[in-house]
Formats: sequence, structure tokens, C-alpha cells
Amino acid sequence: MGKDSLLPDRCQRLRELRGNRTQKEMSTLLDVTEKTYRSWEIGEYRKGQNKRVYPQPDLEQLIKMSDYFHCSIDYLLCRSDCTNVDNHYISLKTGLSDNALERITIKNDNTLEHDFLNSFILSDEFLEIEHNMYWIKNNCYNISNHYKAFDEITAAIKNTLNPEQLNTLEIMREQYGDKLEHNGHQIQYLIYQCSLSFGNFMNKIKETWGKETKFVLESIERPLPGLEKSKNN
Repeated sequence: MGKDSLLPDRCQRLRELRGNRTQKEMSTLLDVTEKTYRSWEIGEYRKGQNKRVYPQPDLEQLIKMSDYFHCSIDYLLCRSDCTNVDNHYISLKTGLSDNALERITIKNDNTLEHDFLNSFILSDEFLEIEHNMYWIKNNCYNISNHYKAFDEITAAIKNTLNPEQLNTLEIMREQYGDKLEHNGHQIQYLIYQCSLSFGNFMNKIKETWGKETKFVLESIERPLPGLEKSKNN
């Protein structure tokens, strides 16, 4: 297995996440020699092949690693970018990264946080942002193509001696320059629209939560049932 595999980096990352365990400690936990575990992370140089190779853990070792690190074997084998199976399938459907999913689910008892996320995803403002993000991506794609054409025309101008052809190329370059400027302005405008949409959503949240907070504060200020009677006594 070559270094183009992510396994060495993942072993190191997971080891650090589990309290910065040393390679020696990990080898003991996984019931392998320190040399074997080290080879998974940094490889071993083989003179006969004149290169560094990265041995792969066998199935039993992978199962132990999966149990200890609380991650899927697919993640260890670099067949998935998500540490657990649930996140893998959620990521495929949503496009969210493993870290984003962990951040959402790590506090699964935080109903306020989940209410906020649900409200935002189901809001009209989210649809507006999603629509504008699509066109931002579209304009970025156009800019990439226009830059390529602009550079090719610029190179052609430098190598052209025919005056008529040179004039045509200069007109084309100017046209692509205008397209690039237009796409750049479009992206700035769309980003501004996204910020407006998010601002509008936050204003709605502020208004809603403000009413709820006011109600709670007023409830606290009111004497509890039976409390006033106790004071009079």
C-alpha cells in the first residue's frame, strides 16, 4: 500500500484524538509490536524494492482499531471520509462533511440549536441563499472558462503578425475581459443578496426569541402561586 493512501494520516489523527496516545501505547492496545504499528503510520523502507512501503493492518487488527477509535473500517481503509457509517450515508445525501455532522450531532440534547437549524433550513431565506449560491457557482465556472480563453487569445496575439487577425483577436480579448468583469460583479451582488437573506432570517429569529424571552422574564417577575399568600402570613 503506497503513501497515496490516507491510512497513515488517519491513524495519526485518530491516535491524537484519543488523548495523544503514543505509538507504543497504541501497539499495546491493539496487541501488535511497536514496529508493526509504526509501519502503518510512517511506513518501512525496503532495500530490495528501493522504496518506502506502508503495510496494511489485517482484518482482526482493523476490527480492533475500529472498536477502539469508534470509527468505521471503511474510514480506516480510506473508502469513506466519514468516521462512522451513519455519517457516511448522511454525507452522501447532504454533502455535509464529517466534521460538520459531528458538530451538529455532538450535542444531541441541545434542542435550541436543532430548532435553529431546522428553522433555517426550512425557511424561505435558505431557499434564496441556495438559489444565489447556485448562480455564484455558475459564475465561478464561467470565470474559469473565460480566463482560459482570455489567456489563449493573449498568447495568440503575441504570436500573430497578420494585422487583420490581430485586430480580431484584440476585439475578442476585450469581449472576454468584459465577460470576466460582468461575472465578477454578479458574484459580488449574489454574495450581498445571500447576506441580506441571512440577515432577514436572523431578524425573524431575534423577533421570535425576543417574544419568548420576554414571556419567560415576565413569568419570573410574577410571584409564584402561593408565594404572596405565604408572605402575608
